[in-house]
Amino acid sequence: MTLANDIRNYYFSNLDKLPLDKQFHFCSRLWLWSGDNRAQKNLDRVYYAWSHGEYGSVAENLRWLGLNTLSPLPTDSPLNAADLREPFFMKYSKIKRYNSVLSRINFFQSIYSQDFSDEFYKIFPCDEVIEFYRKLSVDREALKYLATYALNFLHNFAHLIERDPGILPRNLFIEIAKNDYDISDKDELQLLIYFVTHMILGESLFYRRRVKSQDYRKMITDLEKIIVSNFDSIHMDNKFEFLVCSKLVGHKSKLHDAIWDEGEKSISPNGSFIIDKYNKNPQKNRIDLILSEHRNVLAIMSQTPPAIGR
Repeated sequence: MTLANDIRNYYFSNLDKLPLDKQFHFCSRLWLWSGDNRAQKNLDRVYYAWSHGEYGSVAENLRWLGLNTLSPLPTDSPLNAADLREPFFMKYSKIKRYNSVLSRINFFQSIYSQDFSDEFYKIFPCDEVIEFYRKLSVDREALKYLATYALNFLHNFAHLIERDPGILPRNLFIEIAKNDYDISDKDELQLLIYFVTHMILGESLFYRRRVKSQDYRKMITDLEKIIVSNFDSIHMDNKFEFLVCSKLVGHKSKLHDAIWDEGEKSISPNGSFIIDKYNKNPQKNRIDLILSEHRNVLAIMSQTPPAIGR
């Protein structure tokens, strides 16, 4: 736990060096996960910036996000398995735009208890988005390769906008995770881990609740066996997210100590945060404080008992 506390303190001490969206990502996860008081104070500051800043109001901020997220490809950090995924980002070219707004709506609900879901159809035409959902939800290959991006969209749209989680194709998700990835390929292996973990994160409403599904618990125990057999081929971001999702489904992973043994040897020479040093699939373009934030907030969470639903 000492290293997790060191990382937490280092990021809080250097929070002003992170862009606002990274500050929000770090603080929102810690607050939703454990009720971290320091995170809450910073979230109040971020809320003020988003509701009183250059866009004038939350609704205007959401509209700006929806209209100005122009690139179909992620631009905030290097894209994992880019060659495999780019054709599907081009096919579903508005997914990043939709996700930027849906994610913000979700966290305004869960953190600030404010519901801006009605703004979504003021920004995007209803028929357009429903058709987008319909096509993506049955496009097995796109779901496989878009992985995180597809699952985030489908869960947020079903829960927040349609308010009908029953429309989610959960059986298809399970089939894809079981059958569609070639785990001898390091890129497909990392996408499988992101796919399974984001099935669980989506079901949790992104850290609002624990996941009680036995099917999803089995997905984690099956994934654990794959990670054991391919441990050296998996980067730290995947490993820490696996530990977090194990906690969400109530599984005590036997990999906890092995993952943290690697983490403790993987401290950046530039500060108290973890980078990839001892595996065969390192995130070479994510080694600075900003681009390491995702990996490190997951590391902290994996060492912290969750207080979800408090």
